[in-house]
Amino acid sequence: STLVGIPLGSYGIVFYVMVAFGGFAGFFARRRAYADVMLAVGAVASIISIVLFVISKMLVGALCLVCMGIYVVNFALFGAAWW
Repeated sequence: STLVGIPLGSYGIVFYVMVAFGGFAGFFARRRAYADVMLAVGAVASIISIVLFVISKMLVGALCLVCMGIYVVNFALFGAAWW
């Protein structure tokens, strides 16, 4: 699947690289602002995961095992930031 002619996986790679850098920056800086940003990013990622799941299930009629794993990772990111 693509968005604006770019595969969704490419957006995912950029997203997770930015999350990793943000997580490392927050860990070393020990500032609450980083945790708040990660919570917001995790919430947005979880909402997008729900939307993509519904699209896969209802419109495409098939579920991708890799995609399901990514959805779990996004919910784990949200849960870890919440905790």
